[in-house]
Amino acid sequence: MYSVDKQKENNIEINIHPINKWRRILVFLGDFFVQFIIGVILMNVVVMPICSLIRSPLALEVNEAERKRDDILYEYELLFYKNESGSGLDYSKYDFDSDLKYTFIRFLAYYTFDDTSSLNPSYPEYAHLIENEVIWTYYHEVINDDATYFDLFSKNNIENNLFVINDTSVVLKEDVKDELKYYFMPGESLGSKGQTYYDNISTVFYALYGCVIQSIYEHNLVGSGGESFVENQNIITNSASQYYATLAVCSIISFVLSWSLVYILYPMINSSFHTPTQSIMKVERLGFKHLYPLNRVETVITSLYSLVFNLPMTMFFSLSYTTFIYSLKLPILPILSLIVLVLLVASLIFSLCNSFNRTFIDMLSQSVMVSSEEVDGIIKAKETIKELKISEKKDK
Repeated sequence: MYSVDKQKENNIEINIHPINKWRRILVFLGDFFVQFIIGVILMNVVVMPICSLIRSPLALEVNEAERKRDDILYEYELLFYKNESGSGLDYSKYDFDSDLKYTFIRFLAYYTFDDTSSLNPSYPEYAHLIENEVIWTYYHEVINDDATYFDLFSKNNIENNLFVINDTSVVLKEDVKDELKYYFMPGESLGSKGQTYYDNISTVFYALYGCVIQSIYEHNLVGSGGESFVENQNIITNSASQYYATLAVCSIISFVLSWSLVYILYPMINSSFHTPTQSIMKVERLGFKHLYPLNRVETVITSLYSLVFNLPMTMFFSLSYTTFIYSLKLPILPILSLIVLVLLVASLIFSLCNSFNRTFIDMLSQSVMVSSEEVDGIIKAKETIKELKISEKKDK
């Protein structure tokens, strides 16, 4: 309410109504997503490409380390590759992920078949060949620790119970073999039961392979050329940590740049100090006590609160370069984003419960959001007040 006393008898009163709760939420979300879109564009078009140029020498070093690491695994027959141009199944050398899948298929073939003949002439290696059992190769041939091999296999077999394991052998159950053989038959495919078996054995294999890699860290493997697995893997690991740190820094830079465009530059170049969504929705931010539009300095101070409360969007800037799960490895940002997200939820609840529909940002900036039409009423009231004061002076 805005009022003025005239001769202690007449009051001029105007009722000023804040925008409703849902409109207030839309104002926040509108500017939030405008900043998010600008931030993603800056991240992908400007900031990350520049950082990539700076990191390119390190990328070459990492690529070389990956090749040396894979060469050691190939040499010890713990990883296989197979180049087949035009087949659609190209398990290329130095492509670790595809090579690991190919290694798993050979592992699966070892347990599916009982002899060394293959059902597919194009893949004679898909048979009961001892070299296909890379887990046994490591524990038996490399570190001579058969007991650990059987113990790990037994632990990983408990949940699905697909293998028959004793102190001297590991075999796949016959009914499982019968279903999985279709995978290796040209022109055939697995049924639903066979696919379940395939997925479960895949889980067992990758768990066991992880144990192998962990053991290699402890015992180290050195190739015939003197290259160390651990040294090269450390280069790769350290580079990954630096890469996530780079993503975090680039996300923050993109965030600050997009924030400055939406909440600083745009308001400063328009006479009403509006953000983009305020302009579209015709909403004004007024001082809560004096009901005047915020001045330039107050607008900048208010924008600083948005710099904090919009922080969770930074977690999504890196998704063009990594998955959401791996984005959680970014330093600092995940925990800060989670904390601010809790504050955002609290701010939402607060705005839904208070009569002026004010968020935490409104409270901290001592402001309130009102419709532009309401501001027109204030202007008319001020003009009326001025006229009344002039009239009072003339009467005196």
